[in-house]
Amino acid sequence: MREGLVPGIEVLASAADGAEAVRLVSEHAPDVVLMDLRMPRVDGVEATRPIT
Repeated sequence: MREGLVPGIEVLASAADGAEAVRLVSEHAPDVVLMDLRMPRVDGVEATRPIT
């Protein structure tokens, strides 16, 4: 998708809230997830539980 500032690092998706983050992780199966803890609807802590 988009090449980042660091060679070899690719941004697969960006979520507006925790619920979307959970959906996107299941869709893209990334190696690493950078999670914001303060997100609307479902916060990052709650979203991390089903991801892990």
